[in-house]
Amino acid sequence: MLAGLLLVSVASAQWETCPFGLVNDTYPGSCARYIDTNNDGICDRSQTMPTTTLPGTPTSQTISTIDTTVTTVSQSDSQSTSRIRNQPVLWGEYNLIPLSAAVVLLYLASMLLSKAKRIDSVTHRKIWNVILLLSFLVCGITGIIIAVRLDLRWDIPQMALMSFWHTETGIIMIIVSVFHVLWHWKYFLAMIKGKKKEKNESDTFKVVSS
Repeated sequence: MLAGLLLVSVASAQWETCPFGLVNDTYPGSCARYIDTNNDGICDRSQTMPTTTLPGTPTSQTISTIDTTVTTVSQSDSQSTSRIRNQPVLWGEYNLIPLSAAVVLLYLASMLLSKAKRIDSVTHRKIWNVILLLSFLVCGITGIIIAVRLDLRWDIPQMALMSFWHTETGIIMIIVSVFHVLWHWKYFLAMIKGKKKEKNESDTFKVVSS
């Protein structure tokens, strides 16, 4: 009896103890502390302990259980709750397509203004170089914070919002980087050709020397 009570108390200590305040953290979990004793695909530390009524007793006792019925209900509830938790704060989803379209349209507008002499080409490039720099800084800083939180187990608030801006600015940075490469494609092409030329000259020197 004493051993049973000890087992229940140890199992119950694992529930609702997520150090990061996560709710229904799905497999494989957001950190190395993931544990799943009832095999429902949710980290025990991020969910409440399932409840069941023991046969022959008039009261409901909170124990660790893998009862099929309880697991099914727990999975249904946890999936809906997990979807809510996983949605980034304020916006609800990552804006890959609309954000990409907005950046491309803004770039085309800036380019047209440059061709129409409303702004000079130098200003046009400065604008997008600044956007590239800002997106790089935000994406890089938030990425470091997320890595520190996962590796060092620091309890950093607003991680959902942090992840949101890390992804959004990453999208902007990639698109603007494509524009940047297109501006300097001759430079990159010459660099590649230069390497090939150096390699050919080196091979020719080896042949002559031999």
